[in-house]
Amino acid sequence: MTFRQALAESRGVCEQPFDASRSPQRGEQMQPDYKDLAELALICARHSRLAESESVASELWRLTKDYQERAAKLDRGTLPDIGHAPYSR
Repeated sequence: MTFRQALAESRGVCEQPFDASRSPQRGEQMQPDYKDLAELALICARHSRLAESESVASELWRLTKDYQERAAKLDRGTLPDIGHAPYSR
């Protein structure tokens, strides 16, 4: 299973058919691209806004920023739009 398939399955939808060209060879790890990292940042951001626990929201927002920064490194510093930070409770 590729990184994108696992991500799509975790959301309960499959947006794209299997792409064998993106599949790592045996023993190799899949390297997420800008789109993958931006999508992970958005997922974490959404969940951080929905979290009932402030500590959970804070950790999810930390992950959001990490994925956003990693994506930016792959696209000449372009930060993906992740929306607003979760409100403090």
